[in-house]
Amino acid sequence: MLTHAADEAHAHIAKSYEIYGQLPNYRAILDRDGYRGPADAALIGDEATLRRELARVRDSGVTDFNAAIAETDSGAYERTFAFLASVQREFT
Repeated sequence: MLTHAADEAHAHIAKSYEIYGQLPNYRAILDRDGYRGPADAALIGDEATLRRELARVRDSGVTDFNAAIAETDSGAYERTFAFLASVQREFT
C-alpha cells in the first residue's frame, strides 16, 4: 500500500483482514512465515519502501505477484495501482 501513514494503514489492514488470521490454511502460512497476522505480510509504505519490499519478494524467488490493494486512506488505491503499474517492468 502506497502511503505516508504506514501505522494507520497497518491498523486498517489488520482490522479489515483479521478473519484471515483465524482461518486454518491462512493461519498456517502466516505461522510458517513468522507473521502475527495478515497485516504483517502486507507491503506498506512510501515509494522507496515499496520498491525495496518488491525487490525482496522478487529476490526470494517469487515469479508471479498479485497485489490486493486496500483503500486504507483516501486515494490509496489509485496511488498504489499507479505506482505498481509504473514499476512493473523493474520487477519482471
